[in-house]
Amino acid sequence: MILYHITKMENVQSILEKGILPNYKRGISHWSIKQDYVFLTNDIDKIIKTQIGSCWGKEIVIIEVDIFKYEPYLYKSTNKISDFEFITDRVLPEEIKNIVFRHVFR
Repeated sequence: MILYHITKMENVQSILEKGILPNYKRGISHWSIKQDYVFLTNDIDKIIKTQIGSCWGKEIVIIEVDIFKYEPYLYKSTNKISDFEFITDRVLPEEIKNIVFRHVFR
């Protein structure tokens, strides 16, 4: 399944070398709790509109991954399953299929 991970440009080289690792660097979430998984999405625009703050600047990187081991994200506080967020334990470098640099208009 093709899913996407959104990150900052400064993280691309490390991701290409090591993959996408949980708790490696702070992501777009504002949670102070460390997560033992990596977030992926099937709806880039929804993530940009609802979760990326102005501190991210105008440039983001969208990493396309082809991954088989994933599960829908369960919001524990509401017991609802997300239809646009997925989690996995990590993304290996060989699972990265494409990288797109995108300008975000706010």
